[in-house]
Formats: sequence, structure tokens, C-alpha cells
Amino acid sequence: DGAGTEHLLVYADLNITHKTAAYTIVQLDDIVSCGAGNETFNVDLPLVSALINGKKYYIKNVGSGTITIDANTTGSTTIDGANTYPLALNESATVVPDGSIYIVL
Repeated sequence: DGAGTEHLLVYADLNITHKTAAYTIVQLDDIVSCGAGNETFNVDLPLVSALINGKKYYIKNVGSGTITIDANTTGSTTIDGANTYPLALNESATVVPDGSIYIVL
């Protein structure tokens, strides 16, 4: 019945970055839109231990080339058990650090 339940609605501005060449994500990024044509490049994830657990990065390939999300630029970090995670045309990934690895939701 909702008695005693409070609902809090929060609107937050998300930082959107558009890239057409290799890029290393920074902590302030939220959404990274990749590609414009047939570019193929890497998007490197930051050092996982330096991030806030649960911070979400939304990465989307809007071009026709392959975008490779690279978690292993910082040592032995993985993303869903692999060093890299490829994105084809119109594919996206929500990537979250958990303190030692990255997971894709």
C-alpha cells in the first residue's frame, strides 16, 4: 500500500564524451560514444582500484568499426573474465568496477 514508503527522485547530469580515436576513460566520464565512421580503436578503462565501486561507465559504438574496451592496460584487471570486450556497430556495454575487476551489466 506504500504506507511509510518515501520515494526520492534524483536527476543527475551525466558527462557525455564523443570519441573517434583511442581514448582512456577518466573517472568523471559517464557515457562514452565511440566512432562516427569506420574507425577501429581501443577505449582503455582506468585503474580499477582507484575507482568508486559501482561507478557505471556506459560505452556505445555508434560507428561501423569495432571498438575494443580494454581492462588490461592497468595490470591483470579483467572485464567479464577477459582482457578486452569488443563492441560492434550499435552495441553498448555498461561497465562497473568492483574493486579488483570490471563486470559488464
